[in-house]
Amino acid sequence: MMKITRNIHCGGAQTNINRLRFEEKISPDDVLKRAGYDVVDKKVYANNECIGLTIPQHSLYKELLKP
Repeated sequence: MMKITRNIHCGGAQTNINRLRFEEKISPDDVLKRAGYDVVDKKVYANNECIGLTIPQHSLYKELLKP
């Protein structure tokens, strides 16, 4: 069984107010991997083709706008 990685980034203001346990305990990478996708270095792959990224909210602009 795959080890679940704790999501330390949580979510937006409303999510933090509600303290949703799901977002505290489950990372998006784990969910995608369990659904059959490959996740390598924040890139999501389906059939060996990059189809998306998993980027924490706090570094979204930094990761997408790298020079």
